[in-house]
Amino acid sequence: MMESWEQDLVALLGIRPELLPTVLAAVLAGVAVLALVELALLVRSAMKRRRLRADKDETDPVLKDLLDTVLRDVPTVLDSQNHPTPAVDTAPLERSVALLEKKGIGDASYYLKLSSVAYSRGDSGQALVYAERALNLAERNQNPINKSAALGSIGVLNKDKGDFDAAFKQLSHALSVSREAGYKAGEAHHMRAIGLMYRQKRESELDTDMALDYFQNALSIHQEINDRLGAAQDLDYLGLTYLDKGDLDLALNCFNDALNVYRETENRRGEARALGNLGLVHQVRGDLDSALRYLNNALMIHEELGNRRGQSQSLGNIGLIYQAKGNLDLALEYHTDALNIDRETGDVASEAQDLGAIGMIYYHKGNYRTALKHLQEARDLFLQSGASADLEMVENYIHELESQL
Repeated sequence: MMESWEQDLVALLGIRPELLPTVLAAVLAGVAVLALVELALLVRSAMKRRRLRADKDETDPVLKDLLDTVLRDVPTVLDSQNHPTPAVDTAPLERSVALLEKKGIGDASYYLKLSSVAYSRGDSGQALVYAERALNLAERNQNPINKSAALGSIGVLNKDKGDFDAAFKQLSHALSVSREAGYKAGEAHHMRAIGLMYRQKRESELDTDMALDYFQNALSIHQEINDRLGAAQDLDYLGLTYLDKGDLDLALNCFNDALNVYRETENRRGEARALGNLGLVHQVRGDLDSALRYLNNALMIHEELGNRRGQSQSLGNIGLIYQAKGNLDLALEYHTDALNIDRETGDVASEAQDLGAIGMIYYHKGNYRTALKHLQEARDLFLQSGASADLEMVENYIHELESQL
């Protein structure tokens, strides 16, 4: 006899009583199929999540390896007098670095290298953005070496803008962090950067003496840690500062010592820089033909390396020699080529010097209005870069021309 619920179900379904067991079996089978389908979907979703986690675990090391490969030869510190120009597109690299940072495995050294790339291209604004990101990440990760490098980069960027107070503050902070961490290479680098700041400033003889002190201290540390290349670069800057003071023999000794190290270590960029500096000494001594030989050799190496800033410096110095020889047309050609590179690389200090030189060429040609135009542009850029020593001479000629026109 059927239970009451079975009778109600037969009436609800409108079937014959003997068919009820078959219908119930079919329903239960359908429910089982639905449960299996739902279970399969859950398993598939879990496997997909597992694959995503595995892909992430595999992607992060691959991404880091890619960044390490592309940025291998890019320095983590800025040096406005000695900087490479790597051909690297920073946009995709920046996205990769930001992705790693978002995943909690960011490395400030990547931002420091991106800052170097932007700086070498003359994009000081973007270089500052990357350096500040590096500083924030280094402080979060409590990494004193990267923090020191980031502070130093920000200091160099302020130096280049002529903001010497901000530059000294950042570079001094970087120096302190390096000392506290026992990071001798960083200590020497920041001392050199402070020396460059005083040499660029040169408002008085005291600034030149301060530059010498910092360069000599940097040299002592590089010699202590047996960094021959770092020591050679310090000798370059010491030589230039002795040249500023008129101590030609000391300058010549420094440049020759640096040249020997560069050649022994097969450092072509350094060799070109030392050759150019030796050319400057011979120029000041009045041996213009020897100066031209040194400078043309330096220019050849810079062109071979694709070092645009080095090319600009050599072209400008060669232009000064032709100007001293009285060949104003050839001098104008060299300075114009140098000026174009200055603008391409965003080197404001060199642009001001080449504009000033072009202004003086037009002055000696008797084209006073064109001379005044170039000298006024040079003055504005000297004010921007904070180069006081060059500014005074340019302003004197501007006042003379304005009184004549």
